[in-house]
Amino acid sequence: DEPVLDVCSIDSIREISPDELDFFDNRAALQSGSHGADDMSTSWIFAKTDAPLCSILCVPKIGIAAGTCKGSIRLWNLLTGQCSGNLLGHTAEVTCMKNFGEDQLVSCSLDANIKIWNLMTGACIRSLLGHSRPVLWVDVLPSNNLITASQDKTLKIWDAPKGKCVHTMTGHSAPVNCCIVMSEPPQRIVSASNDRLIKMWSFAGQFQRTLPKGHTDAVTCLVG
Repeated sequence: DEPVLDVCSIDSIREISPDELDFFDNRAALQSGSHGADDMSTSWIFAKTDAPLCSILCVPKIGIAAGTCKGSIRLWNLLTGQCSGNLLGHTAEVTCMKNFGEDQLVSCSLDANIKIWNLMTGACIRSLLGHSRPVLWVDVLPSNNLITASQDKTLKIWDAPKGKCVHTMTGHSAPVNCCIVMSEPPQRIVSASNDRLIKMWSFAGQFQRTLPKGHTDAVTCLVG
């Protein structure tokens, strides 16, 4: 069977260097209004994967990590176009990934697991278990604790080295789709949910406030 072709926007990863642009022009299917380096806003890379891509992350010193709907995470070198690693362990769609510490990556999945990976060896260092439903989002707190959002209507703060949940944040009445970590004062975590609400929390996980109601449907994304 032909490998599944999936698509991701270049400008959602990072700026493309001239060398990388030459590579994609010659080796991949590059679709652009101008096919030039000056306007990459409508450019696309078609990358061969074993399943549709569900999440993507720019990884320092490596290139990109691409999470698939089958649970694998592939590491790609953008200059050579070669897959440099395949992280296996999740059993369902990889919903979100973040860089974590030096040479590490943290991922979450519809299998309700959060995994920390050593990017040099490809090994799963630790699996964090505690959510009862799929985990939709993960982020890193300044303390290097992790924060996750789940379909079980909760957020959890994790002590990553110990692999333990140190606080569960309740208050949403529907799946929590995402959260952002605002490191600049006033420091806080902000969460968004299918309950149409946006809530604010301290870095310790204490509820602070709910923003005034205004959305008429699920809040699925936040930027901060």
